[in-house]
Amino acid sequence: DLGDSLNREDIRNIAYRSRVYQQFFSGNMSSAQRWARVALESAATDESIDILDVYHLIGLSYYNSANKSDSNLKYWKLGFQTAVELNDDYRISFFATNLGTLFFELEMMSISREFFLKALIQAKLINAVTPMLINNIITTLINDKDISSAKKYMNEYSDLLNVKPDNYENQAI
Repeated sequence: DLGDSLNREDIRNIAYRSRVYQQFFSGNMSSAQRWARVALESAATDESIDILDVYHLIGLSYYNSANKSDSNLKYWKLGFQTAVELNDDYRISFFATNLGTLFFELEMMSISREFFLKALIQAKLINAVTPMLINNIITTLINDKDISSAKKYMNEYSDLLNVKPDNYENQAI
């Protein structure tokens, strides 16, 4: 029974996280950030709350703000480090991809690629390598003018990159 497995703080934290999403999607970033901080405080008082979800949300709440390189980076790095400590392959890949994207947007290609490569290692473990991840790695190589390495990845993952245009991810490729 779900009610037996959740305590009051779990329910409260779920409500806080829902509020973050609500404010994020309505474009109210300062409110989303405030609710994300409340969710983080709630998670700090109860070990049963999934802190990785909270790190994701608080990082997301800062994603479109001027504090992107500070706050967003801080919480997604904490999420990445915690996922590594917990040996959570999926979330290591998830946070590594987010960090790779963030560093890409900050035009820090080599650091971006490092995180995309960490995501690739984890994605291989869980059989979840995507065309978008390979595309991201290739794009960082092209931006660094390392065309031979980019071609190597294109050849190595040619089957995966042979995409159909009716899928959203494939359209981005």
